[in-house]
Amino acid sequence: MAFLKWLFALPFIIASVSFAIANPDTITLTWSPFHDKLTLPLYAASLGFLGFGFLLGAVMTWFGMGKVRSDRRAYKKDVKRLEKEIKDQKSKKSEQTDPLLKRIEKDQKELQSLIP
Repeated sequence: MAFLKWLFALPFIIASVSFAIANPDTITLTWSPFHDKLTLPLYAASLGFLGFGFLLGAVMTWFGMGKVRSDRRAYKKDVKRLEKEIKDQKSKKSEQTDPLLKRIEKDQKELQSLIP
């Protein structure tokens, strides 16, 4: 799994580094008319926005998978409850013996006592 992660991430890393090397020019960003202008290298701005987009996508995916995580917790709880129920049923079954089985066991003991 880690191999696949690196297989997909490596081209993006190489592209980002080569973009940063090829674009050392500075740009001026204006966020709003009330704040000062921000001057920084082109690669810093583009990689910053790329990172922001990555984080935003990760957060949106995390929130989107919330239902799956809650379902998984509920399923785990159900599995534990059912395993406990099976264990209880097995212990009850071992405690309860059928009258016919008791009779067969008694007959087997009698037969074994007759055999020298």
